[in-house]
Amino acid sequence: VNVPLRYEDEQARTYELGFKGRFANRLLPFRYSLTAYQADYDDILRNAVVTAGGNSGDPDTVILGSQLVNIGEARVRGLDLELDGLLDNWLWSGGSLRWSLAYTLADSEILSGPATGQSLQDLPRTVYNANLLNRRTLRDRGDEGVGAFFASINGEYESPKTPSTSTVAVDPRRRLNARVGVDGDWNGKGWQLTLFIDNLLDFDDIVTRGNLNTYDGVASISRQLVRRAEPRSFGVRFSMNSGRGGRGR
Repeated sequence: VNVPLRYEDEQARTYELGFKGRFANRLLPFRYSLTAYQADYDDILRNAVVTAGGNSGDPDTVILGSQLVNIGEARVRGLDLELDGLLDNWLWSGGSLRWSLAYTLADSEILSGPATGQSLQDLPRTVYNANLLNRRTLRDRGDEGVGAFFASINGEYESPKTPSTSTVAVDPRRRLNARVGVDGDWNGKGWQLTLFIDNLLDFDDIVTRGNLNTYDGVASISRQLVRRAEPRSFGVRFSMNSGRGGRGR
């Protein structure tokens, strides 16, 4: 089978328009940013199936494998929204609470070639992010010993992606991670001790792909590729920097 193992460069032109500012409310001050964007692609690259039967229409056509090919033009449009703020002495705790929220919306379409009308591979339509960090200072910066206590939690939700070579839906991606720890200074060096738990709620998101098809539909093989999410895990992390007066990272 004569399949050229070369392709043209993928090119993109991107455009963004947005605004940002600060909401100076005494009870809940925060910053905001809203951006609209568009990306126009030429010679978009996609992982395509290579078959031995060509356009014979034989349902038992042998699939030899896959390779990157140029399939035409594509477009992505979307919005990015970000909010973040800092609350000092929140709930009269003596600590500070830093928070952030983010939302991304993306819509994609292939505009030419054999996959016209399809969405781009592995691009989620919506993504949500949230982060909370509570920090309580225990002593002045530079003093040796424990300097602060901190606790944080961050979560992410990612809507199902378009599978690479199938119309079968895939699971969303969900994550919730937590951190708790202390940091400080020792002999001029910043250090940090953290207890972490990843995938706190033990989400088991499964990515499945069903029938593997060529673009013209002449070949199909029934198989499934399954990838499970990483299970819940936890551990302890200690770090120390080599500079003076800094915090461990």
